[in-house]
Amino acid sequence: LHTAYRRQRQMCIRDRGVDINILYGNIEYIKDEALGKMVVSVSQGDKPLDQENLVFLRTALEAEGLHVEVLGYVA
Repeated sequence: LHTAYRRQRQMCIRDRGVDINILYGNIEYIKDEALGKMVVSVSQGDKPLDQENLVFLRTALEAEGLHVEVLGYVA
């Protein structure tokens, strides 16, 4: 069931025209626990991500148990 919801969210993100590009990723192990970091660039084609889609994407990622931090905007 969890996988079905994840797939549905992925399709919703694609339907909104949101592009996600991975700029950096790393996984470290601390006391046998994985700690990962990933930096991504998010846009809508040639435009920066609008507020509605930023909230949607952030909510979808946090629903997966991920911590989301917006570092800044580049126009």
